[in-house]
Amino acid sequence: MAGRARLAIAILLLAALPACRRVASFLSEPGLVRALPAAATDVRTWSWQEQGPLPQDSTLRVRARVTHEEFVEYVTGMGMAPHTPERRYGHGFAPAWGPDPGIDWWTPSRELGETYVREDGASWTSAKWEDGFIWIAHDEI
Repeated sequence: MAGRARLAIAILLLAALPACRRVASFLSEPGLVRALPAAATDVRTWSWQEQGPLPQDSTLRVRARVTHEEFVEYVTGMGMAPHTPERRYGHGFAPAWGPDPGIDWWTPSRELGETYVREDGASWTSAKWEDGFIWIAHDEI
């Protein structure tokens, strides 16, 4: 009987994997870019993932020219909530912006301003609108 119970649990876990992959793929580079408004222009992406046999840390940066209205629709559609100084996140995460010398086009100011965040366990997607662009940072640990 114990063997059947283990088998049933294993089958349930395997059945759940595609759902987990769907969430992960939506929050990956293609998903975040596909969710941009059709009118978005000057779309740039950069990604990095630690290499290894198990899921590893990863980072994604996206910038696209959109209107403020399109930005609001994007963060609403992604289920993001405004960041406030009082808002706390798991694993010590805190949204942070600023230029990255390794990515020539990644030049958002350090201002948190109109930052929105979506937290999913150990992954965070932050977005802000500045200078006519939506800036999106996605980090997973």
